Amino acid sequence: MTRVVFLHDVNDRLRAAASWLNLPRARNVGVAVFVPNQQHAERLDRLLWEQSPTSFTPHCAQESALSSQTPIIICSVAQALWPHETVLNLSDEIPPHLEHISELVEIVSLDSATVAAGRTRYTSYKKNGLSIEARNAAQELSS
Repeated sequence: MTRVVFLHDVNDRLRAAASWLNLPRARNVGVAVFVPNQQHAERLDRLLWEQSPTSFTPHCAQESALSSQTPIIICSVAQALWPHETVLNLSDEIPPHLEHISELVEIVSLDSATVAAGRTRYTSYKKNGLSIEARNAAQELSS
């Protein structure tokens, strides 16, 4: 069964995602990042390169020849089979094929539209009997 973690109260969803992806745990388990469009994919790519002058967060686009060897894969198109069992959802939609996802991480910003979409997804996940946990993003990202 899919386990869902909501990280809430962030100012910038993509910047928070880049910080979360830079945590050792994310790099060790492998994460498919579902973004709503190519523009978001490109911004996240830039943010992952800019994390720190002395660090690198290994990642690539889903189309890359290196995707099978890379722990973080940015997907701008929903996948029938996700490349990793952990999916970070940065879209306002429920990712398809939840049955193939062990852990789903949702980042919800303070923007009212994002909050409303997050609440809709939360309600849907709860109706489907998924295990849901909500955490303050500031606490999660500082650990």
